[in-house]
Amino acid sequence: MVPPIFLAERRGRQKAVFLGAIGVLLAGQVGLVLVGQSVVGVACSLLLFFAGFNLLEASLPSLVSRTAPPAAKGTAIGVYSSVQFLGAFVGRQRRWIDLTSSLGSAWVFGVCAAVTLLVVRGGDRDAGPAQRLGPALIRSRAWTPSAPTGCRASWRMCRACARPW
Repeated sequence: MVPPIFLAERRGRQKAVFLGAIGVLLAGQVGLVLVGQSVVGVACSLLLFFAGFNLLEASLPSLVSRTAPPAAKGTAIGVYSSVQFLGAFVGRQRRWIDLTSSLGSAWVFGVCAAVTLLVVRGGDRDAGPAQRLGPALIRSRAWTPSAPTGCRASWRMCRACARPW
């Protein structure tokens, strides 16, 4: 799942990959209902479902960290992780209760959630290519600290008063 995410980040096409993953996940869920008892059909539908699921699971933390304000990135990622694990727990408990149904409310919920995500994220615009953090950015003026007032200093040590800052 890394190549599609890597290419999307480099080319600024995160939205297209995100919506494509939701579409693949939705196609896998619908395929599971339509193929019936065919082993090959179930295998192909599961492959589609988990390909979309893994792509979403890998790209959502990046989306959360990009859209959160800088002062709240840690909180946003912490809330995201907590809700993710709470969802895994509640989903397993719900499935344990619902083992006897044929179509299952979990499938209906999954399809509704996928369609909702397509509608909500379909109107957003791409964030553009990811900003590269590397030696060129670190050497830029944005990363170098300013010298103390009245000193002619390098970025590591003030030459006039010989103190680090």
